[in-house]
Amino acid sequence: MEGDITGGFGVDDYFFSQKFTEIYHCELNENLSKIAAYNYDILSVNNIICKAENGLDFLAKTTQNFDWIYIDPSRRNEIKGKVFMLKDCMPNIPDLQSFYYQFSSKILIKTAPLLDITAGLTELQNVKQIHIVSVDNEVKELLWELHQDYNGNPIIKCINFNKINTETFEYLWNSEVDFTYGLPTKYLYEPNSSILKSGGFTQIANQCSLHKLQVNSDLYTSDDLIDFPGRVFKIETILNY
Repeated sequence: MEGDITGGFGVDDYFFSQKFTEIYHCELNENLSKIAAYNYDILSVNNIICKAENGLDFLAKTTQNFDWIYIDPSRRNEIKGKVFMLKDCMPNIPDLQSFYYQFSSKILIKTAPLLDITAGLTELQNVKQIHIVSVDNEVKELLWELHQDYNGNPIIKCINFNKINTETFEYLWNSEVDFTYGLPTKYLYEPNSSILKSGGFTQIANQCSLHKLQVNSDLYTSDDLIDFPGRVFKIETILNY
């Protein structure tokens, strides 16, 4: 069972409904809640219960215990306009995290791609995994998995969906790995946008056995042609600066 305390139009819940037996869709805007309920009825989705109320108020009075709580916080407020820090979003997840754990040991948060990962980890506790989701090499969203009893470094999972295939890459945040720098050789490698967003620059060099061109460059090189999550170029000519 899943509880979505920021339901909106309910698109996310429609897809969640294919994995959960029951979902509670909470939306403060009564008209929006009615639209979502109408759409679910038209789509013959019978396992989503729509609640036209504040998700926090719903949790405060419920006796339910959820497998997951899902939150897509509003990135605008009346004072600051568009915001980027989680503490400035609505609801304020960092301040309410312990409250949510009263109803579920697992929380999934969707945030905008502009949110800095280091800043997010400073604000949140118990982050077990961060999913960086790209479509056609454009980062669309970050998904943060919070597990109440987890206290280690999170696993960063990068995924890029495109028309040809799905590119994946993952590593442990703050992990120290060995890698080398090198001048361009036969092939040039440029990671996809989800990997660049993750900051896993040394990890991609280590896992793919590539040489990083320079400390401030996100390009890599190798004499070998490999299956790589990003763009690959064959170097034909090297010109002096």
